[in-house]
Amino acid sequence: MWWTAQKLKSRGQNTRKRAIEKLGCSEDPRAIVLLAEVLRDQNPLKRDLRIAAVQSLEKIGGQQAGDALTRALRDKDYEVTMAAVRA
Repeated sequence: MWWTAQKLKSRGQNTRKRAIEKLGCSEDPRAIVLLAEVLRDQNPLKRDLRIAAVQSLEKIGGQQAGDALTRALRDKDYEVTMAAVRA
């Protein structure tokens, strides 16, 4: 998981998105903190990353993931909010 977490710092948005998706597929609860951090970045250009983080949090599940998804309901971007509603 450490290597995937490092990929979240990449400049390439595609690399970051793949890392987010990989964290979700791991279903490792330790990834929740990293995914919640992605949700905090409200840059409109990073909407796809936040949507991917919502989807990954849904895969992981649990109380902590639910808390992060609840915060995503207040995202400024409608698409991110709707992804959180569907999760």
